[in-house]
Amino acid sequence: MSEPNGLVESLRERIGKEADSQAHRAARGIRQWADELAAATADGEPGSPVDAAVQEIADAGQRAADYLDRRGFAGIAQDVGEFARKRPVLFVAGAVALGFLVRKLLKPSREKTTPPEEP
Repeated sequence: MSEPNGLVESLRERIGKEADSQAHRAARGIRQWADELAAATADGEPGSPVDAAVQEIADAGQRAADYLDRRGFAGIAQDVGEFARKRPVLFVAGAVALGFLVRKLLKPSREKTTPPEEP
């Protein structure tokens, strides 16, 4: 009877490691993107509103990458779960909004791959 439990635990561990690996990979991608944004501000006009906004976005990207590296997938899942328990209405509203956003982003790509109808 302990063999299935061991198998489940092994699978859970492997999934956790893979999820953390993906979180760290995402953090590297976000950090690279943020570094490129920060470098782009070096070419801009110092003190301009656009320069300040781009730098703020780059800083937010760095903070997000640091958060992903520090917390990993398990930490993110835990934080999301805590938020859902504390603010369920806001969580559901955010999930619905995210669903609409993903649908909107995927809809144009789906239309491009659909062959045109012939009369």
